[in-house]
Amino acid sequence: MIAKAARSRGKPSNHVAGQSTTAIKRAALDLFAIRGFDGASTREIAAAADVDASLISYQFGSKLGLWKAIVADVGQALMSALDAANAGPEASAGNELQASMTAFVDFALLNPALIQFLRRDAETDVEHSRYLAETLGLPIFDRHLPLMEAAKAAGSLPGICPAMAVLHFSQGVAAMVRRRELLISRDPRLADDDIFRAALCDTLITPLFRND
Repeated sequence: MIAKAARSRGKPSNHVAGQSTTAIKRAALDLFAIRGFDGASTREIAAAADVDASLISYQFGSKLGLWKAIVADVGQALMSALDAANAGPEASAGNELQASMTAFVDFALLNPALIQFLRRDAETDVEHSRYLAETLGLPIFDRHLPLMEAAKAAGSLPGICPAMAVLHFSQGVAAMVRRRELLISRDPRLADDDIFRAALCDTLITPLFRND
C-alpha cells in the first residue's frame, strides 16, 4: 500500500517532506513498472502519492531526477542485502559465492516490481540504460566477479568463464522474475514461491558447481 502524505502549501516541514518523499517514490515505482518512464506523468504520480505535484520538482528536480533517485535506492538496498549474505567465517570461496548469488535471487523475488521497473526502461532509453549500468549493473558485476574468480581458482567452478557466468546469472535472474507469468502459463507449479525460487537456484546457480 502506498503511504499517504498530507498536502501542504509552501515549503514543507522536514517531517512532511520525509513522508512525501517516501510516498512519491513508492507511487512512482508502481507507475513506472506498469507504464514505463514516458507513460507515467508527474501529475499521476503525485495523485497516487496524495501530494501536490509541485513537490516532485521541489524534492527531485524533475521526473528523471525522481527515476534516478529510485534507481539509487534500489542499488543501495541490493548491495546491503548482498553485504548481509554470510556463509560463515570458515566458508570456502564457493560457499561465499553461492551465498551471495542466493541473496541476489531472494532480493529479486522479494521485489518483483523493481525488476519490472528496471528492465522496462533499460530496453527503451539509452540514457536510462547507461545510468542503470553504472548504478546497478557494474556494481553487481564487480561484486560477483571476484567471488567467481576465487571459486574457480579454488577448483569449485571448472570450465567456466567467470565474467560470462556472472553476466549470465544476473541477467538470467532478472529475466526469469520479469517473465514469471509466462513461465507459470507453461508450468503452473511455478506459481508457488518456494518452487519458483528452487527452480531459479537449480537453473542458474547449482549447475555452476557440478564437477565433471
